[in-house]
Amino acid sequence: MRNKYISFLFRLVLGLLFLFASLDKIAHPSRFVTAVGNYQLLPDVLSYYSALFLPWLELFCGLFLIAGIFVKTSAGLIGLMLLVFLAALLSALFRGLNIDCGCFSGSTSVSLLRLLEDLVMLAMAIYLVFCYEPWLGLHLRIQEMRLSRVVIFLLIVSAFAVQAQTTVTILHTNNINGTLENCLCADHPLGSIEKIKTEVDSIRSGNSTVLFVDTGDFFSAFGDKQKDRISIQAQRLLAYNFLGIGDQEFSNGAAFFRDEIYSPELPYSSLNLKIKGLGGIPAYKRISVDGTDILITSVIAPDVFRFYDKNLIADIQTDDPVHSLQIFLNRHSADFIILVSHLGLERDKMIAQKFPAVNLILGGHSQDALKQALKINKTIIVQAGSDGYYLGKTVVHFSNTKKVTGFTSELLPMYLRLANDEQIADLARGYDFQFIKNSFKHQKLPRPVGAGFLTLPANRCAACHQKQYEKWQKSAHAHSWESIRKKKKTKSAQCVVCHVSGFGRPDGFINENLTPELKAVVCTDCHWTAPEHLQKKSKETVQKIKASVCLRCHDTRNDADFDFKKEKPQITH
Repeated sequence: MRNKYISFLFRLVLGLLFLFASLDKIAHPSRFVTAVGNYQLLPDVLSYYSALFLPWLELFCGLFLIAGIFVKTSAGLIGLMLLVFLAALLSALFRGLNIDCGCFSGSTSVSLLRLLEDLVMLAMAIYLVFCYEPWLGLHLRIQEMRLSRVVIFLLIVSAFAVQAQTTVTILHTNNINGTLENCLCADHPLGSIEKIKTEVDSIRSGNSTVLFVDTGDFFSAFGDKQKDRISIQAQRLLAYNFLGIGDQEFSNGAAFFRDEIYSPELPYSSLNLKIKGLGGIPAYKRISVDGTDILITSVIAPDVFRFYDKNLIADIQTDDPVHSLQIFLNRHSADFIILVSHLGLERDKMIAQKFPAVNLILGGHSQDALKQALKINKTIIVQAGSDGYYLGKTVVHFSNTKKVTGFTSELLPMYLRLANDEQIADLARGYDFQFIKNSFKHQKLPRPVGAGFLTLPANRCAACHQKQYEKWQKSAHAHSWESIRKKKKTKSAQCVVCHVSGFGRPDGFINENLTPELKAVVCTDCHWTAPEHLQKKSKETVQKIKASVCLRCHDTRNDADFDFKKEKPQITH
């Protein structure tokens, strides 16, 4: 039903609402950038630029409705924005997010009331698109411009809001605790640095504004020199841009840190820690990102060493971190200051209150997993838990005048389904294999397939033996791992050895994460295969199945009723 009075009322109400909604977002862009980022629906870059552009689109659509020009076009654009807003609100409600909806100034939480308001505005926009009747509007020739020209005009008018912006992505870890990979415990089904490396490389790819930082306690807490030497290699592979120093870097003593961990090539830094016999550790690092001056420094609390053997830390001196930071900030300034803190969360909050010049605190030591960043005054505090379960990701946006316009912060879970970095996975496999060797020393376990024969994943055999492979897939051998998983025996070497391939060999099964392709009894466990078989595919290079091969596992203790002659036809293929 076309009615000029209803049309006038709807365009005036809708125009004023969107004009009002846009003004606070334009005046305080950082709030809206954060609000859009909190929905966790878009990549950081898209989230950032859409948050800067949308308020200007709202502004001009609102002005055009009030003025009575481009009414249908403006109402159509508003309708599209409202549909997007409705989808975002529904998503947030379903996920249980308690966030600011970003609709108007002030704190307006996501709720069913917000949905109802948007539906009412959407109804008004739809009416104006299909039933608009002009009245008391500006009748200018510009109304006759095509829709595409109007959209281009709005984009041009809004463009200055998003030009010359800088976005810096800060990836961070803390309290890795010497964890090369996850324990695969049921209560922590996440990976560690073997997956963090892959994730960091992916984020860095094609993005030159990424900083990767660790806040300390990268090494084990119990002075495991063998593991720490492997961790040194892993730390180099991760290629951090900045390394804070925690107390666990000294779990083997100051001499071990000085002689084996520390290297001028590694970006270690500390404002208040000194080590006898080690030339001055850099107190800070200054980095320029697209012309934005970023200053990073690190502090550690003296009392983190209170339980250490005094002989181990005799060469360590730690000055008061608050006093050291006060002097440092009096002497240095930058567009953005990052404090890498090994003080613990409660002291980080105190630092944020006392030193507003610090823009971002990357925390550690207390091992808190902050799913949402804390903001005290203008200082952001983040921390990424422990053991590499999460990779912290904080994205900071700067205007062309180097002022912070907004930020987003999240913890990226290192799900087991994520790909492993093969170099770090190799380090973990080598370390874990030593434990497996000890199992064979201290327990009576079936010996693995001899070193002169291959251990290969079943899918390697499928390339030439497809029919046999398909029959094997339906066998109990192919599902041997699931049988002990159901019985919760996957941590028992006595069980694992007969339900996987190559357990006890360097190239055999280690665990589900590092060697998932070997978590079954595969072809080469029964058909002992010489390496020459890969070049010379003949029967002579593969041994016939013998009773002794099967009886390694199907012995009187594990399978008292096993009869080789009776069972062999069932596995022949």
